[in-house]
Amino acid sequence: MRNKKVAWIVKTAVLSAISAILYMFVKFPLPMLFPSFLDIQISNLPAIIAGFLLGPTGGVAVVVVRALLKILTIGTSTSYVGELADLLIGIAVVLTSSLIYKKFHSKKGAIVGLALSSLAWVLVAIITNWLILIPFYLEFFFKGNVQGLIAMCAMIPGINESNYLILYLLVGVLPFNALLSIVCNLITFLVYKRTHFMFNEIEERTLVASKSHNMLIVGLSLVALNALLIIGVAVSSKWPKEWYEWVGLFIILALGLSLSVTDLILSLKKNN
Repeated sequence: MRNKKVAWIVKTAVLSAISAILYMFVKFPLPMLFPSFLDIQISNLPAIIAGFLLGPTGGVAVVVVRALLKILTIGTSTSYVGELADLLIGIAVVLTSSLIYKKFHSKKGAIVGLALSSLAWVLVAIITNWLILIPFYLEFFFKGNVQGLIAMCAMIPGINESNYLILYLLVGVLPFNALLSIVCNLITFLVYKRTHFMFNEIEERTLVASKSHNMLIVGLSLVALNALLIIGVAVSSKWPKEWYEWVGLFIILALGLSLSVTDLILSLKKNN
C-alpha cells in the first residue's frame, strides 16, 4: 500500500486544482435576479468533497490552496477582500459539513452535515458582506457614494439610500448564497460516493484484474486536471507581476503536476 501521506497530498492536490479552475474560470452572473457583481460558481464543491474524503483538514486545505492559486495566477481586483470573504465562507462550509460527517459517518450524517453547512454558508456570507464587503466596496469602488451601489442593485425592488443595506443582505446576499449552497450540496450528495470509490482506487489499489484498467484512467485524469489548470493560467490575461508571485505559481503548479505524474507512473507499474 502506498504511503497514506502521499495519497493524502495527491488527493488534496487534485481537488485543489479542480476547485481553483471552477473558482477562476467557471462563473457567470444572473443580472436579472441578482446584482451583476455576484457570480454563480461552485468552487466550494471540491472542497466539500475533500472534507468528506480527507477530513476537515483536507477540506480546509483545498479552500486555502484555491485562494492562493487564484491570487498567484490571475491576481485580485478587490485588494484581496473578496478572496478573504470567499475563504471565510469556504472554511465555514467545509468545517460544518466535514465535522458532522466525521462524527456521523452515514448517509443521514452526510445529509445533516450538508444541510447545516448551507445554513453556515448563508450566515457567514451575510456577516462578511455586512461587516467587510459592503464597507470596502463603498469606499474602494464608489468613493463612499451609496448611489453607485444602489444603481448596481436596481433589480431589488424599493431599494434606496435608507434601506439599501438590509435589502441587499436579505434580498440579494441571502437568496444568492442559499442558491449556491443548495446547488453545491446537491451535486456533492449525488457524486460523492463515486468520487470516494475513484480515490479509493488510487490509494488502495485493490481492484481485480478485470478492472485494473481503471487505475490507468485515474492516473491520466490526474495529469489532465493539473495540465488544464496550467493551460488556464497560460491563457489568462492577468499574469503575476512580482518575481515571488512567479516563484509561488511555479512551485504550486509543479507540485500538483509532479504528484499527478507520479501517480500515473505508479498506475502503469501496477498494471504491469
